[in-house]
Amino acid sequence: MAIGRDAWGIEVGANAIKAVRLIQQEGQVKLADYEIVPFKKILTTPDLNVDESIQMGLDQFLSKHDIGKSEVIVSVAGHLAFARFAKLPPVEPKKIPDIVKFEAVQQVPFPLEQVEWDYQVFTEPDSPDVEVGIFAITKERVASILSNYRKVGIQVHGLTLSPVAVYNAMAYDLELEQQPEGIIIIDIGTVSTDIIIADGGDLWLRTLQIGGNNFTEALVRAFKLSFPKAEKLKREAATSKYARQIFQAMRPVFSDLVQEVQRSLGYYQSINREAKLGKVYGIGSTFRLPGLQKFLKQQLQMDVVRPDGLQKNQCAGSCRCRLR
Repeated sequence: MAIGRDAWGIEVGANAIKAVRLIQQEGQVKLADYEIVPFKKILTTPDLNVDESIQMGLDQFLSKHDIGKSEVIVSVAGHLAFARFAKLPPVEPKKIPDIVKFEAVQQVPFPLEQVEWDYQVFTEPDSPDVEVGIFAITKERVASILSNYRKVGIQVHGLTLSPVAVYNAMAYDLELEQQPEGIIIIDIGTVSTDIIIADGGDLWLRTLQIGGNNFTEALVRAFKLSFPKAEKLKREAATSKYARQIFQAMRPVFSDLVQEVQRSLGYYQSINREAKLGKVYGIGSTFRLPGLQKFLKQQLQMDVVRPDGLQKNQCAGSCRCRLR
């Protein structure tokens, strides 16, 4: 059967390298293959040679998959880049690029010649308002990220911010532009948390400097443990005979996280007073932490769910068997 474009999306997380291969087939996007390569040690482990660990993981990925001439798009964590949003005055469409560049100079905390940047315009059919999202990452950081791929022979064709990739996936799968209410996506990773709000065709995001490591560090302080032992204790908290003490030690981090989420949602609604936000979707490795989903639901007074799959996802070829 004829296959159109195909691409590998690769994310280097703190715990593992995750990759998916998507293809265009029969006018649809299908999942053709995937891989998860866990790291022997979490990348935030003190004194770890991070670049060496990443390159070993990428080599392991390549030993299982021939990426051939596929496009390769690499995800960059939200806390490593910049995302800013601004409302533009009513102008002719041809003048938007110049105004956006002016906004970028004001919003991006680096000279533009030191960053790679792009923008996306958001408009509503029934509104004259124009909003723009400006996304940037320093050239120095781009070079650092690409060097690990280059050293193992992977040609990278593009970069995307992780929260933008999450938005695109959810927007496609849930057909968000057709939904009567906006949704909130809370992606809690190891180092940081991305708050992603999708309302119709609009996107807003903020990255919080709270993640799984904060929970681990709370256990390090409370029980005088090494970081690896505290990480192991966190992962086994639900079945530990000391579960109550473990969760008590982590409770301040739970509270800090919820407070920051509430502050972000409050700010968003202060600048989008007519926005109607419905369900909260929780994703990310740290969202698996026992009790976190329930705590967020209680504190936010909203329905909080963890997706167990994609509604529109279709598998192609042998990938169907592997997923089963």
